[in-house]
Amino acid sequence: MGGAALWLEADYGHIGVYLWALEANLQAHFFYERLGAVRAETKEFENPGGGSAASWRFVWRRPTDLRLRAEGLTKHADPRRLK
Repeated sequence: MGGAALWLEADYGHIGVYLWALEANLQAHFFYERLGAVRAETKEFENPGGGSAASWRFVWRRPTDLRLRAEGLTKHADPRRLK
């Protein structure tokens, strides 16, 4: 995520960043929130194979916010978990 944030910061530093995660994917919610994202909305999407699934939109105000949070988490990470 830090690498993506660097790219976004260089080319789109003045606009917000968002992504969608399935509502049922609680691990993704936790991960994005640890990276400083805020849940902005929920939306029902049609699946290509049929049916539908609710998703949450996670938002960062600026790419810099995402980059700084990602760098902070990496600095404090347990090196055994990075392998």
